[in-house]
Amino acid sequence: MMLILEAYFKNYPARRKVAEFLFENGLSVKNGKIYIKNVEVPISELARAIGVNRKIIYHTIEYIEKTYPFKLVFERLNPLPSLIDVAPLMGWEVLEIDVEKDQYQMAFSDVLRLLAEDNTPIMEVFGRNLRGRNKQDLHSHRWNALNRDIWQNKDNQRLQEAHTPHT
Repeated sequence: MMLILEAYFKNYPARRKVAEFLFENGLSVKNGKIYIKNVEVPISELARAIGVNRKIIYHTIEYIEKTYPFKLVFERLNPLPSLIDVAPLMGWEVLEIDVEKDQYQMAFSDVLRLLAEDNTPIMEVFGRNLRGRNKQDLHSHRWNALNRDIWQNKDNQRLQEAHTPHT
């Protein structure tokens, strides 16, 4: 999506900055206004947070609403709650894995298999690639500590070579 925004807003970097901010944070655009779920976000506060003037925000809203594919997407955006920052407070751990794009599908199944074999409960899993990077991130929130031995097992050499765990 970021590549699409970059292409459409290539001549308007400030508007692109606004559109990317809205998309990354799940802020929707409806009827000339910006919302978090059903709560309207003040344009002046949004402009201050992004570092642009209010006029840029209004122009971005106008462009999104007159460009039908963007209108469809931005009307439906919602913030994605994440337990990443809350996990340490709750005594949980977060497993974040950087995966090469071409190995994403295999990595996902390998990680889930290893966690299942280790009887590690999973609370949340999501992937993202917002900026068109060549990597995907898997995030897994768990109740108990990760058995780091599962990464060292020689049977999992392919997984070790392709995936970098961060806890």
